[in-house]
Amino acid sequence: MIRILTFVFLISGIAFGQTVNDCMDCHDDKELTKEINDSTEVSLFVDLKSYQKSIHGDMDCIDCHSTIEDADHEEDLPEVNCADCHDDAQEEFSESIHAIARPVEGINIANCKNCHGTHYILASDNLESKSFKLNIEKMCGECHEKPEVIKLLGLRGKGPVAAYHNSIHDKILHENSEKIAPTCSDCHGYHDVYIMSDPRSKFNKLNRPETCGKKADET
Repeated sequence: MIRILTFVFLISGIAFGQTVNDCMDCHDDKELTKEINDSTEVSLFVDLKSYQKSIHGDMDCIDCHSTIEDADHEEDLPEVNCADCHDDAQEEFSESIHAIARPVEGINIANCKNCHGTHYILASDNLESKSFKLNIEKMCGECHEKPEVIKLLGLRGKGPVAAYHNSIHDKILHENSEKIAPTCSDCHGYHDVYIMSDPRSKFNKLNRPETCGKKADET
């Protein structure tokens, strides 16, 4: 019986033990693509060196792409479920405006990969990370500078990112980041961004004094 079980485990290891290198047999091809909705071509290339420098660089692909059972897998895979590991962040995000907003044609509602990236996610204290303090304005602007998003939010002019860019907070932050001037997430939150009328919102009129009065070393 022990020999039979050992044999089964060995066979299972061969079938389900894909390593990063196994995946790179295909995904190191810069011309590897797939088509979405018969109209949009997306690249399936993964830069191994960049991935290994990422915060997930010591993990195997199947740690996130957990539905893959064989290297020769189907083309359309389910979305990676970040909550498998990041359940606390997901719990906050699931009640945020980004999670509950109704889909609108032509406008993508923000999710994990929009703000953090996919294969090349870096720690937030890394200068090159999308979520590094000096880069958050640009990250939020990927959506909030779009005219269609500004219109959807019922805002005027060029929107909140442009307004922030011309503010004293932005000036101080980029002239001397050690002063820890606030950026988007300090006033609106990270995963827990709520609509202003929500009493949980940091920018709700009842919470704004506390948000604005927050000590610089706590931002």
